[in-house]
Amino acid sequence: MEHCRQAIESFQARFEEAMDDDFNTAQALGYFYDLQTHLNTLLSLSKGQPTEEIASLLQKGLEHLSTKGWVFGLFRDDPEKYLARQRIEGVKKLNLTEEEILRSIEERNLARKEKNYKRADEVRNNLLSKGIILEDTPTGTNWKLK
Repeated sequence: MEHCRQAIESFQARFEEAMDDDFNTAQALGYFYDLQTHLNTLLSLSKGQPTEEIASLLQKGLEHLSTKGWVFGLFRDDPEKYLARQRIEGVKKLNLTEEEILRSIEERNLARKEKNYKRADEVRNNLLSKGIILEDTPTGTNWKLK
């Protein structure tokens, strides 16, 4: 825990030192990775119920990430919005639309419901050949880019 405290409390000084060293971005980014590792350690130690000290260190680490991360363009976008944009761009590159993918998933689900597993596999393989991976979950079928 002491090692985590030191890493978090010294982050700003180490970050600034790296940036002052001829804009050593590789080193500065390494400090972000180090910070993230220590924050994850603290989260594991807290087991969902952080002590006041751990909560304070986590808050300080988060502040470092958000205030220094903007230098590299990190943490500017909401992750869900970013991933949605990436997904839309990826689908466009595949010359598909999300509607076509969803129709194929519906067709596959219908084939599975009718126990036509050969057709269901054909639909899955067709989407896979186009760069779309299907994932069956208890709540339904999701898709992602290969």
